[in-house]
This record gives sequence, structure tokens and C-alpha cells, in this order.
Amino acid sequence: MTSIIMHHHWRQLPSPLRNLTQQQRRQLRLAIGVTLAMTLAVTAAWPLAFIAIILTCSLMSSEKPCMTIKQGGELLSVIIVVVGFGLLVSSLFADTPLLCIAVVAVCLLNAFFLNTGGLNSLLVTLLLITITLLPLMAQQSYGLALLVSVGLFIGVVTALCINWLLHALIPDVEQQPENPQDPLEINSVQTLDKRIQQARNSLVAVLPVVIAVYSFELTNSALVMIFAVILAQNPDLQAGYKGCMGLLLGNTLGGLIAVLIYALLTLVPSLSFLVLMTFVFASLCAQRIFSAHRMAPVASMVLSTICLLIGSVLLGDGTSAGEKFIVRIFQIFIVTLYVVGAFSLLTLDWKTILGRLTLWRQYVK
Repeated sequence: MTSIIMHHHWRQLPSPLRNLTQQQRRQLRLAIGVTLAMTLAVTAAWPLAFIAIILTCSLMSSEKPCMTIKQGGELLSVIIVVVGFGLLVSSLFADTPLLCIAVVAVCLLNAFFLNTGGLNSLLVTLLLITITLLPLMAQQSYGLALLVSVGLFIGVVTALCINWLLHALIPDVEQQPENPQDPLEINSVQTLDKRIQQARNSLVAVLPVVIAVYSFELTNSALVMIFAVILAQNPDLQAGYKGCMGLLLGNTLGGLIAVLIYALLTLVPSLSFLVLMTFVFASLCAQRIFSAHRMAPVASMVLSTICLLIGSVLLGDGTSAGEKFIVRIFQIFIVTLYVVGAFSLLTLDWKTILGRLTLWRQYVK
């Protein structure tokens, strides 16, 4: 039934769209999707609205088949359970920081472990955000945690609806499987020991950031903590030095482009200009993301960083936006350096290094 509907939509497409290749369709969907999410988030401005932009970017950047309505409903059901669990942890442990940090650490370890098993990246991202953000907000007010959870859920629904809409309007040329992979399915070719090691590395890398934010109740640095835990799930970090440098390059380029966009917006402060800028830069990134170019993963990180920085600043409280943007850029750059450095150290072959040091000492003596 799904393939029949998609085929019907394909036959109804305007002539220029029918002539697009599979790669061009994905590029167009990503550019329009990110632009639409940015427009909705800025105009509606619900709590944590910038999350919708990031989630839309994550969904539309994937080459996997579009989730069915049923699978999307299952995903939303799981998210409701996860948010409920986050609120439960918030209510029980918000007044006991040490115990709260311990529970958050255990939950993060499990989320990173599920990520190594190939669990849907959108669900993993939401797990990480919910686990780290809700208890922190509850330290200020449980009502604030409830408000954030509602905003998070609205962001998920928005991202899913944009994804379904654009796949219906601009379907894939190639016939997709009738039953795409279940987003809740765990499918990993890695050994259990390897998955445990990668999950442990991710936790060790981000735990100091989580401890610092929770211990000093740095709610203003919540975005930095979220960025760190999302960054830690990136498989390129487990690949060693080259993967880490690629990630650092992507975030740096994304930050520089975000500075350019923000500077242009200060000169032309209008929604239409923001929409135009978003579409232009999303299109440029999409051309690289859906290509065989070696910089494709970097382009994906560039677009994610742009969405995070521009979205979070424009959807803030509106006070000292320029100063906030500069601080945000600096924070993101520092946390990227930290996470990349931490993973570089964790993925080193310490046995070989220590063995060589021992041989060198013996040689010197």
C-alpha cells in the first residue's frame, strides 16, 4: 500500500520534480525540511523549539527509508515513556545532587550502549537530552521540567510531521522496502565487548561536563551539556585521531558559518531573510551530505552546528543576543575541543605506549 501511494504521488509531481534524481530529491527534502523547521520554531517559539530544527536535520540527513505512521507512533510512545521516566528521576533525586548524578550516569551508559547497537539515532538523541536535561531543570523547578518535557515532545512531533510531509510530496525514485527497519530494533555487527568499551568511552568523556553542570546548577550551560552528550554518540569519535579531527573541523566550520549568518541577520533582521539564509546554507550542506565526497560527514556536522547555534540564540529570551551568540560560539568550540581530546586519549593504545616508554627507559639506563 505504501509503495502504491508513493508511486501515485510521484506521478502527480510537477515535471521539474519528476526529473530529479534520487540524490537530488534527498538534497531538496533536507533543505526544505530544515528551512520549514526553522520557520515554525521561530514563529511559534514554544519551549525548547530549537530541538525541532536539530531533530529534523537528523531525520532528513538519513538515507534510510521513511518511517511508517505506525512506526512513528511506536517511537512517540517510547518517547512518552522516556520523558515520564525522566520526570520520575527528576522528582525523586533533584534534591540529592550526588545520587541524581549517579542515576544520570547509569542512564547515559545505557543510552550509549544502545547507540552502539544501531538503535534509531533520533531515539538515542532524545534519550540523551531527556536523561540529562529534565533532572537539571527540576533543580530549579519541577514545573520548569514539565514545561521542557512538553516542548521536547512538540519538537519531536514537528520533526516527524515534516519528515512525513516531505517524503509524501517528494518521494524517492527508487522503490523502498514495504517494511523499513523498525526504529526500535537493535542491529549491531560489533561484539559485546566492543560495544561495552565504546559506551564506556562515551560516558567517561562526557561525565565531567555533566558533573560540573549539575554540581554548580549551571542551567545556563545546559545547551553545552546537551551538545557534549550528543557529540559523544558520534561513531567517528571511536575511530581515533582522524575521526576526531573531522568532527572538530565540522564544528569549527559550522560555527564560522553561523557567525556569518548571524552577522547578516543583524543587518537584515527579518523572518523572510532568515528563511532565505537557512535554505541557501542548508542546500549547500545537503549537496555534500548526499554525495560520495569524503567531506560528506563533515558537512552533516556543519549543518547540525548551524542549526544548534542559530536556533538556540534566536529562540532565547532576546536579551543581549549578540553577547549570547559570542558566548555560545566560544562554549561550543571549547566543549568540542574537550570531547575530541578526551576521545583521542581514550582511544589510544596505552599498552603499546607504556611498553615503548618502558623500553626507552631501559635503553637510557
